[in-house]
Amino acid sequence: MTSTLAKANALKFNPLEDAVMHEVLPAAWTGSHVATRIADAFNTLSRLPTASARTALGFWPSHAYTWQDMLAQLEQAADEQAREHRIANRVRITPDLVEVSQMERALCWPMDFLANDPRLARAVNAMAFTHAIGRDVVWLARKRGGDPDLWQRENWAGCALIAIGLVRDKIGVF
Repeated sequence: MTSTLAKANALKFNPLEDAVMHEVLPAAWTGSHVATRIADAFNTLSRLPTASARTALGFWPSHAYTWQDMLAQLEQAADEQAREHRIANRVRITPDLVEVSQMERALCWPMDFLANDPRLARAVNAMAFTHAIGRDVVWLARKRGGDPDLWQRENWAGCALIAIGLVRDKIGVF
């Protein structure tokens, strides 16, 4: 009897926890959806390849290891070995064409639709960047000064104005 209970627990599947949930697009642009798309644009921008010295060298490893180097690495502490492996095996996934196209459109919205109110444009861009790097509005307020609630209200107001402009210009939801 205990063996069947153990099997039942091993086969547990909850579609709400284990499945990948796809985003449901709204019928028309909303302020929250605009904020999500601009934050996604900043995230995509951070994943684009840069012209740094690392990428200029191509795909060659940063060091050529000799036999003595490899023996010395075996003598290192476990945490240092784990750090070296993370550095050596780091992979940067670049965005695809659709993501780059959506990024280019979304990054223009704050200045296209909020050109008359640079304060709101700054708030929308700052909040989108903050969310893209995984921070919150309190971090933004500490970094740039001001009240977190004010940053949030200005972001919402700016995203609502952008959504109104997108609906007016009949730009499709993505």
